[in-house]
Amino acid sequence: MRKIILIIGLLCTFLISSCGTNRQHTESEYITPSQKAENDLEKILKSINEHDSESIKVLLSETVRDSIDVDSEINQMFEFFDGDIVSYDNPFGSATGSSEKKDAGAKVQSLKTDKGTEYYIAIKEWYSYDEHPEQVGIYNITVKNTSILSSELESDNAVYRLNADK
Repeated sequence: MRKIILIIGLLCTFLISSCGTNRQHTESEYITPSQKAENDLEKILKSINEHDSESIKVLLSETVRDSIDVDSEINQMFEFFDGDIVSYDNPFGSATGSSEKKDAGAKVQSLKTDKGTEYYIAIKEWYSYDEHPEQVGIYNITVKNTSILSSELESDNAVYRLNADK
């Protein structure tokens, strides 16, 4: 009888501890929508410096890829930057919506190039969109040359936008 109680006790302990370990492991790997947006923005910044349009294309939503000349738009974004990115603030992400339709975004307030030009960059993306899965992905990239904006009102020369509404 003691052996049966001991075996049942050990089995219960094993089952309880293994479930707890598994749950903690899963929770630590979960990336929130705002963290995903921050990660995607970091990928875009790296891709801008490397002039790697393919790495940016895969982050865009299917809707954006199908509605604009993506190669041309990404090349315009590369040309918009004056020099190579040498430093930037940590990205700040946010998200809103339900699990069926969640919008996320991230921004970098201050980004500097090797030529001393300063920029602001932000992205918006659908993290989830159950009714329209083709919308999932980045649908807007906005870059502002804050060096120009500090001396002028917002002009076409100071702002670049990549989105499906062009």
